[in-house]
Amino acid sequence: MARKQIKKPVRKTTKAQDAKIESFISNGHGSDNSQLATSVSALDARVSLRISKEARTSFRIACLKNSVSMESELRGFIYKRTRELTR
Repeated sequence: MARKQIKKPVRKTTKAQDAKIESFISNGHGSDNSQLATSVSALDARVSLRISKEARTSFRIACLKNSVSMESELRGFIYKRTRELTR
């Protein structure tokens, strides 16, 4: 008697989920990839900032609640403040 082959169920994903997965695989970013104004290869400087752990945690929580990345918020602040200071 031949054994019956049983196929494992395949999880179906939506096109949006597939796009997120492909974006993560190719760029290392998930849904926040569209928020990046420039590619990582175009960036030529890195900034380090020393702040208290409490300040970083509260900033991170505020960014999460508003669905924005910490990096984009800091980058926006630097660009905005630079324009203000050079007027």
